[in-house]
Amino acid sequence: MTTQANSWKETKAKGDKGEVEVKRLLESFSHREASMDEQFKGIDFVFNNDSTGDFNQEISVEVKTDYAGHDSGNIFYETVCKNVITGIEVPGWAYKTDSDYTFIIIPDRGTRDYKLLIISTPEMMANRDYILREFEKKGPVKDGVHETMGIIIPIDRLKSAPWCLYFDSTNEGYEEEIIKWMYSLMVPF
Repeated sequence: MTTQANSWKETKAKGDKGEVEVKRLLESFSHREASMDEQFKGIDFVFNNDSTGDFNQEISVEVKTDYAGHDSGNIFYETVCKNVITGIEVPGWAYKTDSDYTFIIIPDRGTRDYKLLIISTPEMMANRDYILREFEKKGPVKDGVHETMGIIIPIDRLKSAPWCLYFDSTNEGYEEEIIKWMYSLMVPF
């Protein structure tokens, strides 16, 4: 079964909104945009976790925005991405991200509300084989330029994993909880 998504530009624009929200949430922390080399490794931002502010110690973050997750109750764990023009297939973010954390924003359509999963990427990678065996495969999903394959993971199952934090923007104090978590990663000088 083939699922038709939006055009690549629309998909990219929606993903960029998730990145803007993560930057807004963590604006009190020193950060920089990922270099091109880092972006090819699945990293969007690098935050400073050294209280001196000089980037001696960094936390890398990949941001994913999953609009379908609000209605479906699932996230899409991309395993393969194929460029339909060139035919070139590359590993999806399930295999290629080198980030320390993956932030998955799940927007509520029609409102500014969202759910946020913060995942320890290395720990999720360590559980990848289990995830690939346990959950439903899906694809190809097309966005005009790319065709992706992946795994459907129920959000309720994911948020119960010990390597995943879950936040809901409709809960009072959620932003403070995210900032408190970020501070817990800080290294005292």
